[in-house]
Amino acid sequence: LGFVDDQGFLHLVDRSKEVIISGGFNVYPAEVERVIETLDGVREVAVLGVPHERWGEAVVAVVVPDRPMTAEDVVRVCRDNLAGYKKPLEVRFADSLPYTGTGKVSRQRLRELYFGG
Repeated sequence: LGFVDDQGFLHLVDRSKEVIISGGFNVYPAEVERVIETLDGVREVAVLGVPHERWGEAVVAVVVPDRPMTAEDVVRVCRDNLAGYKKPLEVRFADSLPYTGTGKVSRQRLRELYFGG
């Protein structure tokens, strides 16, 4: 997925199958990840959608920190830099992220490990 800006430049945003639709809004995991990565002490982060009864999907983040931090630290940087609907409803911490054979974060495996499938 991408868009062309007013100067004619193409910006690639994310893969369409990874878009989270929460309450009718499209949330691009890469955008949220870029904001969370600005937080000092974040080594890696993956943002994904998990089923939510009210919103269809909820935005959640799995963070690999390299220093102590809280979920509130992560939510605060999102609240300060993103629209409210893009803010993670839940933040989990992990020692590492699972990767596929092609070197991409396995969001499906994260769903299974941290959010029950």
